[in-house]
Amino acid sequence: MDDDQSGSLTCREFSKACKDFKVGISEENIPNLFKVFDSNGDGTMSYTEFLFQIRGEMSPARDECVRQAFQGLVDRNGGEFTLADLKKFYDAHRHPDVIQGKRTKDNVLVELIETYEAHHNLSSQDPAVEIEQFCDYFTNISALYESDSTFINVMKHTLGSSESAQQA
Repeated sequence: MDDDQSGSLTCREFSKACKDFKVGISEENIPNLFKVFDSNGDGTMSYTEFLFQIRGEMSPARDECVRQAFQGLVDRNGGEFTLADLKKFYDAHRHPDVIQGKRTKDNVLVELIETYEAHHNLSSQDPAVEIEQFCDYFTNISALYESDSTFINVMKHTLGSSESAQQA
């Protein structure tokens, strides 16, 4: 479906895919559906955005883990933390893709920061990370993991989350 190999779908590519796969959506409704999937409003639909709309909100266990991880990061950093601090605390060497040799630690870390910045359209040099942004970001990431235990394990190992988050 991704004709231009960009890693995401434009409305034109999405429309073509709907027709090719005979999804049964009228041509006039395709742009409206596309807007639903394009949750960050950047004019493209990423795989993560697609999965999020299909799978929905995080489970209570995942939500609690993300919130506890956030609080652990805030506590370890004296009450607030920024993207620079997130880089410092994020331990990519225990990410499943790094362990399996699919990506390097640096690739995973750069993707985390770039995706976070793009997802929130951040313009400040080193903005503070807010709980709502953090939860929103990890809700999208959560859609990539089928089970709660896998998602929580990734959170625990990559963010070195607090003991209470690890227990969640």
